[in-house]
Amino acid sequence: MGLHKRERGNKEKKERINVRNLLAYGEIYHISQALSGASKAGIRCEEKVRACDSSPCLWGGTCLDLPRQEYMCKCPEGRHGAKCESETDRSLAKGHLVPDFNGFGCLLLPRVPRAGRSLSLELWFLARSPDGILFYVGQGVSGQNASLAGDFLSIALVDGHLVFRFDLGSGPLTLRYPEKVTLGEWHKATASRHKRQGKLTLDNQKPIRAESPEPLSELNLRTSVFLGGLKDRNIEDATLVNLPGLDGAIQRLLVNREEYLEDFGDSSLGDGNISIYQGPPCHPNPCLNLGQCLPLLGDYKCLCPKEFRGKRCQTVMSAKEQGTPVKFEGRTFLKFPNLVHRSRKTQWENHFVVTLRMEPGARSSLILWLGRGGKRRKDFLALSTAAGRLELGLALSHKSRPIFLKSSHRVDDGEWHTVEVHRLKRLLQLRVDGGQVQGRLAPPGSRVLNSNGKLWIGGSDNLPDNLPPPYYDGFVGCIKSVHVEETELHLVRHSSFDLQLNFCEDGT
Repeated sequence: MGLHKRERGNKEKKERINVRNLLAYGEIYHISQALSGASKAGIRCEEKVRACDSSPCLWGGTCLDLPRQEYMCKCPEGRHGAKCESETDRSLAKGHLVPDFNGFGCLLLPRVPRAGRSLSLELWFLARSPDGILFYVGQGVSGQNASLAGDFLSIALVDGHLVFRFDLGSGPLTLRYPEKVTLGEWHKATASRHKRQGKLTLDNQKPIRAESPEPLSELNLRTSVFLGGLKDRNIEDATLVNLPGLDGAIQRLLVNREEYLEDFGDSSLGDGNISIYQGPPCHPNPCLNLGQCLPLLGDYKCLCPKEFRGKRCQTVMSAKEQGTPVKFEGRTFLKFPNLVHRSRKTQWENHFVVTLRMEPGARSSLILWLGRGGKRRKDFLALSTAAGRLELGLALSHKSRPIFLKSSHRVDDGEWHTVEVHRLKRLLQLRVDGGQVQGRLAPPGSRVLNSNGKLWIGGSDNLPDNLPPPYYDGFVGCIKSVHVEETELHLVRHSSFDLQLNFCEDGT
């Protein structure tokens, strides 16, 4: 390479060629020296050039390198655009920003890790046209024969029907949902694959399933995620080549249960074909008193300033409500959506700190619950009282038996106690009042806690069957504070329910 041999009679002549740049597998390299017949080790690629090396992001934006020499700018608050060049409307910046597509643009997001065996997607979208690309990711095979060689996974609207396709290398699988979407309304699409098995559902209706052709069962993905359209048409899924981009908006994207749009307000808005959605449920803002509107498909949740509560932050909180411990009376069930205290569902690790006071002589009961919902017992993490002591329960699969960890000290003495709960994969730990850490390891198997992200405090009236009997009784006592990871939950303001609560007079 870089060295030609030319025969002239019986003489061989070596020509020197200067090589300045090398393009290999989508990356550009500078060559530090020319090649010649005297070269000992051949090519030395001492410097790898990345798209972010030119510092394209303005106004202090952070540049993230993507495959194929692409980049994405994470912009500071109040800025947006491909290079953070535009100022965000302050009235919109106060809430959750939703990208709006006009059919000609696309949003580039980071590539999907660990998608070989399984991949799950949840997409909340609104469409104004019956045809459009929602989601695409591929293997990144270049050339005219890309559609014949590479793996891919895509979701699109075709004639109003939701279509989910993927190819593992043995031929494509196509799932077309029978019911059409309603234009101008919010929908939730859920698509997943495990090896060759694919599943698709719309708005929590009955799913449809099928298998891709044998024998291959691994999905190889290398490109960035293309949301709402495509940047070029040299892709593996030939059915998308002539399909327009989405004319509509995307409210939420979960990839393997992880948020992919949580930083949209700080990231690229593309090339002018993507704007900020201004429509129901959060525009105009229904939240009063400077509350932030969090869209939940066609509904919304108001994140209120600390002085207010209620569905629309319409109720002024008294001094007692702002700082006095909440009294739990056996039927005081508070639910907290995961988007309030954490943007991603906790699968690998959980950490809670609860300050509580249990009434002497109170029955065994449930204090904290994190599970999957439904009537069948699946994964869960629970904190309860059992015969005057605290007890942790953990199940990482509906097939495995739950494990339980009971505190060595009693807490039914009418005094305040601080309880620390920590789970790291299969390891469960409990500590009371800064004392010795107690631990127990779940049996080998699953290390992931799959939950619906909803945290219940004080008990729940929506529990599955076949749980320990104390779980079906609500906590009786007082709770002063609850911390989830590094964030403190306000028991009144953050709760999903606008309940009339009672308070413990003695907060000391």
